[in-house]
Amino acid sequence: MATRKATSKAATTATTATTATTATTYNVAALPTTSVQYRQASGGTGTVQANNYAQAVRLLYGWAGGPAAKGTHNYQHVAALVHLGWCSGNGARATVRKANSAACNNSGNVLVFGQPAAQQVCNVLAWLAAAQAPNAVLAVVWATYTGTATA
Repeated sequence: MATRKATSKAATTATTATTATTATTYNVAALPTTSVQYRQASGGTGTVQANNYAQAVRLLYGWAGGPAAKGTHNYQHVAALVHLGWCSGNGARATVRKANSAACNNSGNVLVFGQPAAQQVCNVLAWLAAAQAPNAVLAVVWATYTGTATA
């Protein structure tokens, strides 16, 4: 479980992001249509936004039960979300592809390979919101993927 302090920190970083409360919050039209990976849409490695995203992912994995929970639906959806962060809205990365990565390998049957990534990002975020993942943490991920995260 994520600690209150950690969740609070993630909430602070999500001040400009729309809080994720329902499945309808995640609109595919909000995702960028560039070839930049979703995880870098708000800033590349080393930026405040990238660090906030990395912290949000750690919090989601903690919420899902950590490594001991591999194979559970929550863990698989978090892993799928991480894999989708490497996708983009345009170019070769716009389609979800199988990769030899921990995130992809731990995603179970959540990802649909060969299909567009954008709708899958929205579907996975909506599933996590419905599963009671911390809204403030999901908001950080959504803001990162949509390119609206700020320092």
